[in-house]
Amino acid sequence: MQWTRETRWVLLTTALVVGLSCLPYVYAWLVTPADLRFTGLLFNPQDGNSYYAKMLQGTRGEWLFHLPFTAESHEGAFIFTYYLALGHLARLSGLPIPLIYHLARIFNSFLLLLTVYGFVTLLTAQVAERRLIYLIVATSSGLGWIIGLSGYLTVDLWVPEAVTFYAILANPHFPLAMMLMLIIFGLNAGGWGRERFSGRTRAIMAGGVALLLAVVQPFCLVTVYAVLTVNLALLAARRKRRPRAEIANAAVVMATSAPLLLYDAWVSTTNPALRAWSAQNLTPSPPLWDYALSYGVVLLLALAGIVWALRRGRDVELLLVVWVVVTMVALYLPIPLQRRLVLGLHLPLAMLAGLGFTRGILPRLRTGRRTVTTGVLVFSALTNTFLLAGAFSAAMQHDARLYLSVGEAEALAWMREHVPPEAVVLASPQSGLFIPAWAGQRVVYGHEFETIDAEKKRAQVEAFFQGADDAVLHDYGVSYVLIGPRERALGNGVPLDEWQIAFANNDVVVYRSPAREEAGL
Repeated sequence: MQWTRETRWVLLTTALVVGLSCLPYVYAWLVTPADLRFTGLLFNPQDGNSYYAKMLQGTRGEWLFHLPFTAESHEGAFIFTYYLALGHLARLSGLPIPLIYHLARIFNSFLLLLTVYGFVTLLTAQVAERRLIYLIVATSSGLGWIIGLSGYLTVDLWVPEAVTFYAILANPHFPLAMMLMLIIFGLNAGGWGRERFSGRTRAIMAGGVALLLAVVQPFCLVTVYAVLTVNLALLAARRKRRPRAEIANAAVVMATSAPLLLYDAWVSTTNPALRAWSAQNLTPSPPLWDYALSYGVVLLLALAGIVWALRRGRDVELLLVVWVVVTMVALYLPIPLQRRLVLGLHLPLAMLAGLGFTRGILPRLRTGRRTVTTGVLVFSALTNTFLLAGAFSAAMQHDARLYLSVGEAEALAWMREHVPPEAVVLASPQSGLFIPAWAGQRVVYGHEFETIDAEKKRAQVEAFFQGADDAVLHDYGVSYVLIGPRERALGNGVPLDEWQIAFANNDVVVYRSPAREEAGL
């Protein structure tokens, strides 16, 4: 009966947390006026439209990814396969890409939180303690809500992968990658499934999960490999012998996933377009004090949890300590994707915070334990509340980055049906973000990282629409030019007189180049 009550609590609480993450999206859809179309994105629309663009490629049956935000033609690569697969699912199901995107986000978030609770059962047998630790993981964040009032945005306000709830709000692959990391560690030093499965079976399971992680978010394997290696050294030192089962498990994890990781590294240096993208895709870590503020109370309680874990010396708790320390070191390695390695850090920090609070703080309180517990949970969740409020505000204000006009939506739908994917379209920087995601063509400029020579091309695009220079049409083999409200806001530049109107409504005109007109395309 106790197990049944616990299971019901977990399922209900998980449903409430995931449901809360859906409220701003539902609200944005409900308050969308008749002359606008909601894109389904509320957080980081630049990346969100990039994910949509990858899914749109999948709807065309493609399994090799091409950069759609740049005009240069290039060979495809077996990367971003998860979003290509979601696109295939959208094609087979007949459901819209935004709906598939959010169904995947909801499903993965639900699985992540259930996995979190499962991992917490390795830490403590006390149900009340499990619930508290779970709630800290699922709802906590840092001090961004108050630091943001000064105008400075800490990581917990703009880096979704840094915080569990923010990751759940943002997209499908962050919660999925976090879940996969947690499963790998649980099957290794966490001892997950030790009573039901042999060491060989658990190693095979961990290897399969690692392979999936290589598909979903390959750079997470850098963290996984480093944590497993350091943890193995620690286990060997503590046990005075080789931890053979854990070594075998880690070896399978690396053997199954390393080929894809090496392929990603190879293709990003040998494919000219991807190499140029990688050179621009720099995500340095902010100062250490920024991370300290971004985890706030969670970090302070985690320090108490680390002290307690080191004294107690259980394998699973020391694994969490290793995970935190290794990630903090990795965040400042001399590599381009420093900040990206923060993905997953909140999980061990919040679990250690829960242990620090329940084992180090609460026992010292003679009275008021419930009040203090409630205060910690509420205070640590305020940044996430701030994020939700910001999303509702963006929906009420109909932020132009999150909405298309009816005319724009009609034009993009027409382009998706009548303009070939290999065509290059010239549009304003904002429209250039939407076109690959909603129509499927390449653009001259559309993304600050995924457009090759992004700064130069943005300047050229803006100069064209300001009427200063039309060389961009010839330089990049432009076949179509889109003129809508975003383009008119830049100056209403139009192509040369011989260009023909291919599509027009009250809001948008799409021009076709003379070459395509003569060819009947």
